[in-house]
Amino acid sequence: MGTRFYASKEASAGNWEKERLVQAGTDDTVFTKVYDLALGFPFPPTVGDRVLRNDFTAEWHGRDDEVVAQREALQSQVIVAMKEGNARLAAVRGGNAVGLIHKIEAAGDIVRQVVAEAEHILRERPGQVLQE
Repeated sequence: MGTRFYASKEASAGNWEKERLVQAGTDDTVFTKVYDLALGFPFPPTVGDRVLRNDFTAEWHGRDDEVVAQREALQSQVIVAMKEGNARLAAVRGGNAVGLIHKIEAAGDIVRQVVAEAEHILRERPGQVLQE
């Protein structure tokens, strides 16, 4: 649900990020540490970030030692890309369900839709949802 609300009208994400989320397919994400390493974020080695695949992840994902060695240059690239709204280089965070997002909506509308879908499932398919 985090990705869905990240692509809502109220989210603080840039419009370029929201539009990229709407364009993405379900298989367009990668779990990587490349942005944390490039920006010098002090997360434990097991912590990463799920982002949309882009030119930056294609080049640097899995090359952790090289990212750290070139941190200063890469950090500058990423910061400039974020300021310019360049989704080819900047991180756009999104989960695996990103492909289910088809438009940017108000958060209240998203909540109402989720509740309506849940009610429909519970009314129409209780045997599939509830088992003895």
